[in-house]
Amino acid sequence: MARKLFKGGLWSHADFLRLWTGETISQVGSQVTLLAFPSVAILFFHASPFEVGLLTTLEFLAFPVLGLSPASPPTASVAGLS
Repeated sequence: MARKLFKGGLWSHADFLRLWTGETISQVGSQVTLLAFPSVAILFFHASPFEVGLLTTLEFLAFPVLGLSPASPPTASVAGLS
């Protein structure tokens, strides 16, 4: 039954398979980072709960601070095209 689901359609296009594989690897890497980053801080640096919370906050705070939101695409000057 599984073979019928993956035959034809997008699964037969090499470009889609590359995109799907790359996205899957990216998502797995992101999830590993979410788990490993605080774990390393706790296990190797003996971080307190407050420090781990601060570390996690700073990790996610970088996106709005740097302006990497979908609502504001990079301008020509940011992209180095000016």
